[in-house]
Amino acid sequence: MIDRVRGELILEGPDYVVVDVGGIGYRLVVPQSTRDNLQESRGTVCLLTHLHVREDALLLYGFSTEGERELFRALIGVSGIGPRIALAVLSTLSPGQTYGAIRQGDISVLTTVPGIGMKTAERLVLELRSQAEKAVVESIEVCAERGVESDALDALASLGYTRRQAHDAIRRAYQELGEQVKLDDLIRRALRYVS
Repeated sequence: MIDRVRGELILEGPDYVVVDVGGIGYRLVVPQSTRDNLQESRGTVCLLTHLHVREDALLLYGFSTEGERELFRALIGVSGIGPRIALAVLSTLSPGQTYGAIRQGDISVLTTVPGIGMKTAERLVLELRSQAEKAVVESIEVCAERGVESDALDALASLGYTRRQAHDAIRRAYQELGEQVKLDDLIRRALRYVS
């Protein structure tokens, strides 16, 4: 299996990129979030990949973060969700927003994604709620031994929120909870503001 591709970005299409690796051009289907990240870094790029095998094709999907790839894999594991819908989710919502909507059962956020209706959104909530909770807990545990504010910022960033979104949410959580707050309480409260 191809786990990652590192090489020169030579072509960008509406939903794909081509990366030259040692003279071989790999075409990777990518979400909008990954395309946005690639526009900032020209030259050599490194993308995490997922190889999807169909009866009539081998498709390579590319992601700029592990969080995006993990969410993509979780989404295509849900019955009725294929790679096209999973990419639409990643192009519309960040992994953190997606997990937040799933955790809170917020169907209205999930139905903003093209191709996801009410029943599909309900299925996502039902099948991925425990994984969404696990993603939040893991982000808290990763940061548990460093400074509270910077750790909370890193935790929210690892869930796919921008640094600006995370900083604003943490500042609001601090105002509400006070400066002696524990890391897990700060992150949970901040997630309410960014979701």
